Parts: sequence; structure tokens; C-alpha cells
Amino acid sequence: SSTSTTTYNFSITASDGVNSSSRSFSFVVTPYQTTAEMLVVAGGGGGGYHSGSGANGGGGAGGVMYNSSYALVSGTYNVSVGAGGLGGTLNSALKRGNTGSNSYFGSITSYGGGYGGAGNDVSYYSGGNGGSGGGATAHNSPAVGGSATQTSSSGFTGYGNNGGSGHQAAGDNHNGGGGGGAGGAGQSGTVDYAGVGGAGIQYSITGSGQHYAAGGGGSTYLSSKNIGNVGMVRINGVGGAGTIGNMETKIDNPNIDAVANTGSGGGSARWTTIDRAGNGAAGVIVIAYPNNFPDLVLSGLTYDQPTRSGYKVYRITGGTGTVTF
Repeated sequence: SSTSTTTYNFSITASDGVNSSSRSFSFVVTPYQTTAEMLVVAGGGGGGYHSGSGANGGGGAGGVMYNSSYALVSGTYNVSVGAGGLGGTLNSALKRGNTGSNSYFGSITSYGGGYGGAGNDVSYYSGGNGGSGGGATAHNSPAVGGSATQTSSSGFTGYGNNGGSGHQAAGDNHNGGGGGGAGGAGQSGTVDYAGVGGAGIQYSITGSGQHYAAGGGGSTYLSSKNIGNVGMVRINGVGGAGTIGNMETKIDNPNIDAVANTGSGGGSARWTTIDRAGNGAAGVIVIAYPNNFPDLVLSGLTYDQPTRSGYKVYRITGGTGTVTF
């Protein structure tokens, strides 16, 4: 195989020990390639956590890069699947979430989702910037959602939406914003409800429809005035959901973590028995191309091969390594 067109020139000489004769040869080796469908999703951001009189922002979704006609050329590509950012915890110095890690395939990079803000330190009231942004804490009303950093490039379509802002009202009626998703911005918190995460985006590259990169939901401080349960929705079935609670009532949510390998943001939390916010999901890289071409050789990567009629499909779910075509 060759990664670029290469001309080879050489000569062959025959001799009987007395007389000799030479002939020159030249041939050209060209790379083989096929048109592949390619999806590169980064890790989602973790949600914010705070056990004081505030609420927190959901994690932003990881960036998404998609190309329906990627020129997959023979050669070796460096590949990495980004991990999801961990949610803030009770014992951490700063209880905001953590930004997700980037995913890349060759020169194509998707950026990790931004962290969800938390109400315990003014430096982290706002959500962090990332592939699709992050939500802001409700503890300080001027705080804003993180900005999207993903852009389109090299024939790939990028998606990015800002996270929602938190809401601070009189007393303890605080509600966090939802993290930004690939398909829509995170909702801002209101006086009555926490914001849900932004919508993800759906692709059928594996042979069946799957949502990727939804934002995490915001959390709320529970009081008699507001039930704050909107942020508890798991958007598109993959984004992390927020929690509600106060010092007297700790309410967990089994859907606080984002669904694995969707690049979705984790939900934020306030007063849970597990004392942490939701973790963002790791990203994923999916390659699909006609099955009359050679198999890929993968090294250092975790993957499976979903079934899709007429295609070879590789779904890479973890690791850093190489792919050779």
C-alpha cells in the first residue's frame, strides 16, 4: 500500500560472464481509496455539584464531526477516543465538572464538551467552553453558559451549541442551566424549573439510528415554591439528567450519568446520597465503507463491528492507537 502516488524507476542487467545487457523499467503505485461514512464524537463534559444553597449546570456535549463521503485512502491513521469528563464531587476543591477529552482520526479532531458550572467558587459559576458548551450554575444569576468551540472543516460538518444560563431568585429558588447539545442549545433555568440539556443529533451510520452528543440537565434547589424537575429529563435517551434536593431531602437520579460512548454531557446535582454530579460519556468514532474493500487493521483500540448491509462498520469505543487501511 502507498499513501501517495509513487513512481519506481530501476534497471535489470543480465550477464553471461562475458557479455551483458540492461533494460530500464518504470511503474507507478497509486493509493487505493474508497468513499467512507465517518463520525468522530468527543467526550462529553461532567456536570457541576454543590451541596450549599445553590444549583448547578449540566455538562456540555462533546463536539461532533461528520462526513458522509470521506475519502478513506490506504495508509495508517493516528486515532484516539476522548474520555468523558468526570462530574464534580463533594470532596473536590472546586466542584464544577471536568471538560471531556478530544477525539481524533488522522487530521480530524472533535473537541471535548465543556464542564458544568458550580456555585461554590466565583471562578466557576459559569459553564466551561467546549465542543457544545456547558451549563451555568444558578447560584449567581449573571453566570452564563459555556460557548461552543466545534467548527466544520475538511468536508466535515460540525455541530456546537451554547449551554444555558442558571437562574437566581429570591430565597433558595435557584435552578441550573442545561448543557449544550449537538442538536440544540441547553435551556436556561427559570424561577420554577432547571434547564434540560440541549438535544443531540441522530445518525444511522452503524445500521440503526442512534443519538449522540446531548447536553446534561441542570439541577435545582428544592423548596415549597418550585419543584424544579424539568432538568431531570434524560434528553434523547442519552444525556445525563439533573437532580433535585435540599439538606433534608436527598434525591438521587439513576440517569445522572450520560449513556456510554455517545459523547453526551453529565447531569448536574445538588444534595445526592452519592455526593457527586453526573459523568460525561466517552466519545466514539465510527467508520463505514463498502464491504468489497479490505478490512481495517486496528492497534491499541477497543472496537466492535455492528452489522450494516453492504458495509464494513467499525465502532471504536476507546483507546489511542492506529488504524491501517
